[in-house]
Amino acid sequence: MSTQLNPFNALDNVQSSYRSYVETFQNVDDDTIDAWIENRIETGKVLWKEPFVQLNQRFEYGDTLHDLVADDTLHESVLDVFTGTDGDPIEPYKHQTEAIQSIQAGNNTIVSTGTGSGKSFAFGIPIVSHCLDALERDVDGIKAVIVYPMNALANSQYEEFSERLDGSGLRLGLYTGDTPNESR
Repeated sequence: MSTQLNPFNALDNVQSSYRSYVETFQNVDDDTIDAWIENRIETGKVLWKEPFVQLNQRFEYGDTLHDLVADDTLHESVLDVFTGTDGDPIEPYKHQTEAIQSIQAGNNTIVSTGTGSGKSFAFGIPIVSHCLDALERDVDGIKAVIVYPMNALANSQYEEFSERLDGSGLRLGLYTGDTPNESR
């Protein structure tokens, strides 16, 4: 017997349980109305909608980080910061490299894509590249401010970027409503 969950069987079980629950307090004396309700339940128009199933296609890969460094779009040290678990530079998706190129060209850029598709890298890579360049040129002061709509997102991105930036020479700070308001 397979230990994997079949989503269609799970859906049938949930729908059957919900229908049974609804029928425990549903009492219609009129046969015409009862038949109409039964028909609507059977055709899926009353208690739930049909499931929406969509295949998530893999994103197309874009230019490599090596390519973006070679054409002077990015600072060479991004190759050491944006690495995968194997230690090699990540392979950006096409929407990421297009965003990086657009940002580096000085354009306002919007990246609209699903969760987990790499939006943070689309803006983070050019920001880090800019900061690495400024560090190399001994430019003092704050180089970038990133504003997030929620503390949870700010916290998770802080963790991600602080791990990546460890040893790069760049410093990262986090300020949220949870940050103590004290002089240091």
